[in-house]
Amino acid sequence: MATLSELEVVCQKPDWRTVGSVLARRFARPAALRVTSFILRWPVSANLATTAALAIGLAAAVCLGIGTPATFLAGACLVVLWYVADHVDGQLARYHGTESVTGLYLDYMMHHVVHPACAFALGHGLAARTGTLGWSLLGAAFALGLMTQALSNDCLYKALMGAIDKARSVPYEPRTSPDEDSGSLSLECGDLSPLSALHRLWKSSTPRATVRALRWGTQKCCEMPNVVIAIVGLAAAMVVDSGAGYGLARAYVAAMAVLAPGIGFCRLFRAVARRTPDAELRALRERLNADPSTGGSRSPIIRASLPLTPAPLPTLAPVDP
Repeated sequence: MATLSELEVVCQKPDWRTVGSVLARRFARPAALRVTSFILRWPVSANLATTAALAIGLAAAVCLGIGTPATFLAGACLVVLWYVADHVDGQLARYHGTESVTGLYLDYMMHHVVHPACAFALGHGLAARTGTLGWSLLGAAFALGLMTQALSNDCLYKALMGAIDKARSVPYEPRTSPDEDSGSLSLECGDLSPLSALHRLWKSSTPRATVRALRWGTQKCCEMPNVVIAIVGLAAAMVVDSGAGYGLARAYVAAMAVLAPGIGFCRLFRAVARRTPDAELRALRERLNADPSTGGSRSPIIRASLPLTPAPLPTLAPVDP
C-alpha cells in the first residue's frame, strides 16, 4: 500500500501548504488525505465522493435546523466532516487521473447548495428554539448573502464565456487607447457614470487603507472555513452553557444576516462601477494572445481543446484490496 508521503505527492495540489485558508492547509487537506488513503481500497470515483459530501452537508443543515443543543452539536460535527470530505473528491481525481470540468461543476454546485443551507439552518434552528419566525428570516438573509457572493464569481465567468462565444465570429481589433471601449468584446452595462461618480466619491472620502482592512475582515467572516469555525465554536459554547451558547448564536446570526448580504451587494456595486468584467475580459484576451499554446494569434478565441489532463505522476505501490 502506498504511504501517506507518497500519496501526498500525487493527491495534494502542488501549492496545498501555502494556498487556501488556515483551516484547509493545517487540518482539512491532511485529514482528507487519510480518508482518501482509506477509501482507495474500493472503486470510489471523485464524483461519488462529491455526492457523499453533498449528503453530509445537507444532513448537517438538518441537524442545525432542529435547534436543540444535542442536534446542534451533531450538526457541528457533520459540518467538520463535510469540510474534510469536500477535499477528498479532488484528491481522488488527482490520484486516478480523472480531473474534469464536469467534476468541477459538480463540486461548485455542491458548494452552492450546502453553504446557504447551513446558513439558513442556523437561523431556523433559533426560530425552532425560540418560536420566533424572525430568526428564520435572518437565516434566509444570511443564506442570501452567501449566495450573492458566490454568484458574483459565477456570473462573471458566465459573462466572460458569453463574450468569448460572441467573439468567435468577430475579427479582433486592438484598442488604441486605455479609455477606448473594447468594441464587440466589451460587456456593455449601459450608462455607468452615476455609479462611477458615486464610487469615486466614496473612494476619495474614506482612507483607502482603512477601507481595505475593513473589507478584508468582513469578507473573511463570510468565507465558509470561518463559518465552519464559528459553528464549532457555538457548539462548544452550548456544551459548556446552553444559555450562553444560544445567546452567542443569536448574536452571530443577527450580525451575519446584515454582513453577508452587505458584502455581496457591495461586491456587485464595485464590479459594475469599476467595470471589472470588461477588465477581466481584456486581461484574458491579452494572456491568450501572448500564449504560444494558443498559436500566438491576435484572435480572441479560446481553444476548447486546451489540455486538462494532469502532469505525469510518480509510480506508486498498488493499494491492497
